[in-house]
Amino acid sequence: MFRKSRKEKNKKRQKTQIFNIRKNARKLRSLSKIRIPKGLSTEEINELKKYSKWLNDSSKKLLILAEKWNKSGEKESESFNIELLNLQNSMQHENRQFTMVSNIMKNDQDTAKSAINNVR
Repeated sequence: MFRKSRKEKNKKRQKTQIFNIRKNARKLRSLSKIRIPKGLSTEEINELKKYSKWLNDSSKKLLILAEKWNKSGEKESESFNIELLNLQNSMQHENRQFTMVSNIMKNDQDTAKSAINNVR
């Protein structure tokens, strides 16, 4: 039975990870291109544009990292993993901020809607 060496396994795992990074970058880019729904306030439109830009920028960062890792091979995979982890932490932090702002805006919208319904 043929056994793959550790180096071959690492190379295959690295290719899979690079593929997944590129796939997620494409997904972020597509999310950044959503249409602006009607009925949003100027503030909400600006907020949506801000997060669309963030998604697009994050997509570009992921693609750059994937290319770096692809070119560097195994030599720099450890430093790449650290860089990827830092990017992941940054994205999680920004996602939490986005969620918080989104929840606040939804709460404001619900409050205004409730006040209008109470007036009727």
